[in-house]
Amino acid sequence: MSIHDDSNQEWHFDEYKKTAIIEKPLPSIYTNHENIPVATLIDQADLNVIYDHLENKARKHSFYSSLFYSSSFNICHY
Repeated sequence: MSIHDDSNQEWHFDEYKKTAIIEKPLPSIYTNHENIPVATLIDQADLNVIYDHLENKARKHSFYSSLFYSSSFNICHY
């Protein structure tokens, strides 16, 4: 995450990555009688972290699904 203000100063709040990211600029605008851009917040999401999170959720879902489907075949016949 970083902030760029209207005087070209920058502040960075973590390691800036150049690959495997989604980056979203969020402008900060001062509104009085007109809209004056004062800064831009740049937020990053690491695609590797997102992928790992989704993979873990899929594995957990797959594990619970396999328990459900395997137990559904244990039918007692009288």
